[in-house]
Amino acid sequence: MLSRAKVPLKHKSSDPQSQRCQEPKTSLPVSARSALSSPILKLDKYSQTSFFYIRGFKLSPRRKRGGKEFVCVCVCLCVGMETGIVVVEKVCGKSTVTRCFSKYPLKFIVPNKVGCSKTDSVWIYSLTYGGGIVSGDSISCKLTVGDGCTAALTTQASTKVYKAVGSKCSEQFLEVRIGSNALLAVIPDPVTCFATARYSQKQVFRVASDSSLVIVDWITSGRFASGEKWDFGLYKSTNQIFLEDDQPLFLDSVLLEAGSITSIAERMQDYQVIAMIIFLGPKLKPIQDEIQDDVKRMMSDSFRVPSSTSQNYMKVNSGLAPEKPPFIASCSAFGPKDSSAKTSAAEFDTL
Repeated sequence: MLSRAKVPLKHKSSDPQSQRCQEPKTSLPVSARSALSSPILKLDKYSQTSFFYIRGFKLSPRRKRGGKEFVCVCVCLCVGMETGIVVVEKVCGKSTVTRCFSKYPLKFIVPNKVGCSKTDSVWIYSLTYGGGIVSGDSISCKLTVGDGCTAALTTQASTKVYKAVGSKCSEQFLEVRIGSNALLAVIPDPVTCFATARYSQKQVFRVASDSSLVIVDWITSGRFASGEKWDFGLYKSTNQIFLEDDQPLFLDSVLLEAGSITSIAERMQDYQVIAMIIFLGPKLKPIQDEIQDDVKRMMSDSFRVPSSTSQNYMKVNSGLAPEKPPFIASCSAFGPKDSSAKTSAAEFDTL
């Protein structure tokens, strides 16, 4: 919750100390002040101006009213445990970020202009200080997309997970609520785990019956150019989609963990990338149908049984055993009336 207090400036002075705005008389508890020691990014709903609130207070540009000069002081009274919070709502008929909060090690960037100016959409870039996730980091985010809004959540580069210190695991949690007739695309760059890294992520989406959602969740084998190939210790990714009444619509989990019998590299063989893509909702139905047809066509060509009259079939080696195709994919529908689809894919090349 944010409260605003107006503090009049009685006079101007050449003394730099006297020009500093005084904190309001109302004091915050010590526990609240310590929680506000990290910078908070707030996007003003109407002026679209970004402010940083440090230790709970930030002065906006001075405004004159009735011949007196005032400074607007924002006092942050309550901050949750989340590392980041973003709210997208309709303002003057356009999708607008009305709240944007982040603290170390997370940072959000919301550019004013992305893509066609006629497109009503908000782009949110998520990044971490230092260019990656450090061992032991815990990131928790909440994203709300209001009714009729369109938003995209992405990254500037691959999500790098650095080497683990001992058995410490890096964690990332994302909770999303999507309103009626709204569209959200979660399209990050792939996760790249360094050798010995331990990483777990969970994404929970709560949607309305007419919400639309795109989820891209993918991981590479690691720093392939440096000789690292599935050398991390743990990777776990969980995606869950619930309807308005908390009825589960989609539950999926991927676990790659180094074992004592076989390594992750042995189980993944020559594939360097695995990906999952979810298409949900009425706005994405045409794309869903097109992708299902494309996957069916590509895989039928790759796995066609060899025959003397056909030239399109899998290559065979000298032992007459079929070679692994460089790209494999599957697509299956789910949800009421097959209104959604999940596509899984694996590929040799990381590019």
